[in-house]
Amino acid sequence: MATEAQSRIEDALARVTPSEIEGTKFDQVGLRDGLKIVEDYLRDGEFGVAFDHLLYMVIETDISLTSSSVLFVEQTAAALGLPAPRVPVAH
Repeated sequence: MATEAQSRIEDALARVTPSEIEGTKFDQVGLRDGLKIVEDYLRDGEFGVAFDHLLYMVIETDISLTSSSVLFVEQTAAALGLPAPRVPVAH
């Protein structure tokens, strides 16, 4: 799921020039290397923090995910006792 989110962010970034990124929702720390950040948190056993960063990547950029990834997000949120975040489904 984090791989999908990172891929969609990279695809969006590839469609614009660096000057077009400045000041947009993609001009934030932790997006270009978001997958590595999530993996580092998981490796350290920080599952809740990894999930929080993953949500940041998806929600801040308004990217859509496959229905199976959205289901994963909803189930993970429920398991952590969190409300289900609104994540658009890719068509």
